[in-house]
Amino acid sequence: MLEHQRRFRLEQLAELDALIKNTAEDTVEDTAVPVPVIGTDAARREVTLKVAAAARQALADIDIALGLVAAGDYGRCRGCRTDIPMLLLRAIPTSRWCLTCRQRLTPVDGPDAGSSPENGLPAHSASRTPRGHNRRRRRRHARDTTARRRHRCTPQSVALR
Repeated sequence: MLEHQRRFRLEQLAELDALIKNTAEDTVEDTAVPVPVIGTDAARREVTLKVAAAARQALADIDIALGLVAAGDYGRCRGCRTDIPMLLLRAIPTSRWCLTCRQRLTPVDGPDAGSSPENGLPAHSASRTPRGHNRRRRRRHARDTTARRRHRCTPQSVALR
């Protein structure tokens, strides 16, 4: 599974690098292009660069996991040294932390707080909302929707005015 993901990421990076190279060459050649088109190309290039960076990070995580397989240490938590549950490894094969250690290391402060090479957590897993935050939001949304339904204008109420 890891080898398959690694091949996929290598192919993806090759395509993205070719796209980035072609975009850079097109930008140099098309100096008479209107400004809005250049802005769109710059935005597209920025998105492509971010996708390529994420693919490189995923490839690095896969290489680390393959190194752990070779060392016989794959599936063992870096924090508490217990076995990582197979369900988690099937979902995230590059996981290096058990659920308990991941929750302990993952801060609630901000989107990039806690994502660093030292703790091995990727930036996307380091952001969590406080417990119950989404539940309160859903309740508020349901309450607002119900209030709107009650005060909705009907053809009969408009005719009475």
